[in-house]
Amino acid sequence: MTIMGNAGKRVKPFIVLLGCGVLAACSATPQQPPRPWWEGAGSTGVTGGGVETAPFETGVASVALGGDTQGVSSALYPGTGEFVRLRQPSAEVTTEQGDITLNFEMADVREVVNTILGELLGLNYLVAPDVSGQVTLQTSRPVTADALLRILEDVLTASGLALVERDGVYQVVTAANAAGVSRGNLQWGGAGFGTRVVPLEYVSAAEMADLLEPFAPEQGILRVDPGRNLLVLSGSARDLDQLQEMVETFDVDWLDGMSVGLVALEHARADVVVDELGAMLGEASPIGDLIRLIPLQRLNAVLVVTPQRRYLGEMRNWLNRLDQPLGGEGRRLYVYRVENGNAVDLAEIMRELFAAAGNGQQAGNGRSAAELAPGLRQTRIYSPPREGDDPPQVDLGGPLVSGTATSAADNGMSAFDNGTAARSGGMGDIGVIADEANNALVILATPSDYSTVEDALRQLDIRPLQVLVEATIVDVTLSDELAYGIQWFLRDRINGGRAVAQFGQALSFGSSFSLTLSNSAGEVRALLRALADEGKVEVLSSPSLMVLDNHTASIQVGDQQPVTTSIITEGGLIAESVQFRDTGVILDVTPRVNSGGLITMDIRQEVTDVGETDAATGQRAFLQRNIESKVAVQSGDTLVLGGLIRENRAQTRSGVPGLYRLPVIGPALFGQTVNAANRSELLVLITPRAIRSREDAGRVTEEFRSKLGRLRDWDPRALPRGSEPAIREVDAP
Repeated sequence: MTIMGNAGKRVKPFIVLLGCGVLAACSATPQQPPRPWWEGAGSTGVTGGGVETAPFETGVASVALGGDTQGVSSALYPGTGEFVRLRQPSAEVTTEQGDITLNFEMADVREVVNTILGELLGLNYLVAPDVSGQVTLQTSRPVTADALLRILEDVLTASGLALVERDGVYQVVTAANAAGVSRGNLQWGGAGFGTRVVPLEYVSAAEMADLLEPFAPEQGILRVDPGRNLLVLSGSARDLDQLQEMVETFDVDWLDGMSVGLVALEHARADVVVDELGAMLGEASPIGDLIRLIPLQRLNAVLVVTPQRRYLGEMRNWLNRLDQPLGGEGRRLYVYRVENGNAVDLAEIMRELFAAAGNGQQAGNGRSAAELAPGLRQTRIYSPPREGDDPPQVDLGGPLVSGTATSAADNGMSAFDNGTAARSGGMGDIGVIADEANNALVILATPSDYSTVEDALRQLDIRPLQVLVEATIVDVTLSDELAYGIQWFLRDRINGGRAVAQFGQALSFGSSFSLTLSNSAGEVRALLRALADEGKVEVLSSPSLMVLDNHTASIQVGDQQPVTTSIITEGGLIAESVQFRDTGVILDVTPRVNSGGLITMDIRQEVTDVGETDAATGQRAFLQRNIESKVAVQSGDTLVLGGLIRENRAQTRSGVPGLYRLPVIGPALFGQTVNAANRSELLVLITPRAIRSREDAGRVTEEFRSKLGRLRDWDPRALPRGSEPAIREVDAP
């Protein structure tokens, strides 16, 4: 059968036997790879290194090697080395004989669709109104009816069209509209445009999407679902089959293919050996990307990760060659550069550590400092005294002498050898001097002792946490429903969220309370805003400051008042001595953060007001109220401190001028006396936030920047004439 387009010439019918071979990665038999080292039948000597490579059988999970370090054994875990699933070459097959020949030259696409779908296949079809164009289609050999759908789909795809099968009807639409009418989950070997859900087993969906993106058609990857670890693909049936083949090729067990080795070190440090060996395996090396060395400081071992299992033995041999003692166990001079802490503080900690160990040994054994148990060696440690302190004296069989970097430089090693007494069993003489100028520690110890000291210093020399303390100090006028104080008002108002109230007595005047709020913090802020609209709230300060963990942050809002402390009269001259006293609000906060995010704060709050002038001394009186407490809140929760109530009483007389001052009858007939009492309560809202990383600090900075942006956009000219904002702070915590 011969099918012609209306613009073509007649072609005589012929029948040709079609050989449709499926050519899939046909290749010659690969050469046998060289025999790997782990399949040897005996130990293989390594020239020049004096290290022997112990063999192990293929398939063994792990094999213990020599060179144990304090119970840590070296072990090799060979992987399969397979990271792609390659299809095996298939034998050449032949298809059945075809009897249909297609020949269209510049034919209308609608005519081609009608000929193939309607006349040859007898299928129901629909052509969208916006489908147009001309196509050329010729087959050099007859094809079967089963191949017509795939051929038509390829022709339409090349013309920017798509063939979509839905409910038994084939629709020809533009490629842009195909996704809207396509059916879901088009199966393997089907025809037409559709979507297919491809679940993944080993590789993440995001990683697989990056692998498929260069080969997928436009809009071919509809969705990447990391939660279910699957891909939703879209395209023609041929495109979907090709993409799924690539997924099956790369979706393999990556960990099962990797080879991992754990090599324990006995003399050298793991990070130093990794740096030395990494210089050889740099970016310029052809195998630099195939081997990854990870130092494990806790075990003093090196983790070797490589996709080539034969590299495990070579890396172990090189690590063992570099793991050599440095000229015996004599004392050496080391410099430890402190990165996060203070060198003087670390030296003091080490001195106290070894001094306590020496005291415990002497007391426990009942011997003098010079008498040690068999097998133990004397240990000495030195550190400079703090400024203003006397050198520490510890009775450990000899005085504990401190040294400094300057004395060591002037007197050679005299700072180390003037004699000290801290002893610790199992370690030799250790000297530690703090170099304040360079924030470093100079340590005199044997290599093995220094390794122990360095491990302790690395755990102590960590980056300190920071705490962002956001405080809002307001003065609330107590009247109407607030006449009894904020404490009684909040007790009935806050029902939702987590609220824990602790009531106690103030150290000076009045009663105090503290309230920890989590979900109800917004209610307190809403209350303050409502009171501000009525003119009952005055914001004294709203600072935000960063403080190091276990350090004190101080906030002071107020003035300094002069106070005469002494008057000296001599020779007709009068000299007065005046001191200034702080008044207002003083808040000291010392936060301490634990690993779970709980922040313990030592809080000291002091309020000092200036009173009336004393008639006897002529000096002003000061009314002082203070609170000292220790609270614990989660990071981000708000702590409310209140209870500091101030009461001002005033008496005002008025009346008819001249007459209301008459004795007895004046105030009663011609004047009036008004007694007023104004009560206010100081309220402090504190919100601590633990800053553990740069990301946390970046979020805090961005939040503060957004507040400044809102402040920049605020225009006071937009307010009605004569009005002003009740609370001037923007989004005060």
